Amino acid sequence: MKKLFFLAAGALFLSANLSSCKKGENDPTLSLKSRKARLTGEWTVTSINGLNSQIYSNPDNPNNMISEYIYNGSTQTNTTKDGNGTVLGTSTSDEFTLTFSFKKDGTFTITQKETANSIEMTSSGNWIFLNKNKNSKLKNKEAILLSMTSDNTINNGVSLLNTYSGLQGPNSLIFEIDELKNNQITFIDESVQVDNTNTPTEGILTSTNKTIYTLKQK
Repeated sequence: MKKLFFLAAGALFLSANLSSCKKGENDPTLSLKSRKARLTGEWTVTSINGLNSQIYSNPDNPNNMISEYIYNGSTQTNTTKDGNGTVLGTSTSDEFTLTFSFKKDGTFTITQKETANSIEMTSSGNWIFLNKNKNSKLKNKEAILLSMTSDNTINNGVSLLNTYSGLQGPNSLIFEIDELKNNQITFIDESVQVDNTNTPTEGILTSTNKTIYTLKQK
């Protein structure tokens, strides 16, 4: 009986630790790998769905604007609408690929390659999981901070390198991790800003951004 008790206790302990790996809304309930181990690796962005809007409280303000963009793993289509949802124009990018690389030592690389043109853009830096934040309703390790230290653009063999410093400078990104599986990641970049310094005729400006990235393991 004593041996069986210890086996049962060990199973309960293992189950508790596996369940604690679930952070994001769509994380796996059970995982044998830590969040760091699941994040580490080479990833290809297969889709991006984004929505940016700047809407004034005055519905007649001509500056009310909505921008939608969808990336299908090859090209990105941008659609611009007015405040009433009427399409003002659309455009489609040249073909390109977007990849992320996360290493165990806390460094990362993001690479964008344009297929038709000889252009390659690479951003490098350091990544860390963020701690629990009650105000943002985030659990521990449910968000990631990417602090860029350099970016390099190679255009037809000509290189242009920029370097940066500072943990949370203008070249930093914060992603909420909605899903972190062994073979798929979903990042969410979301923000809302309210500006009430405009004139009554313009109205209060609310700027929103929400972008969802889906990554598959290479």
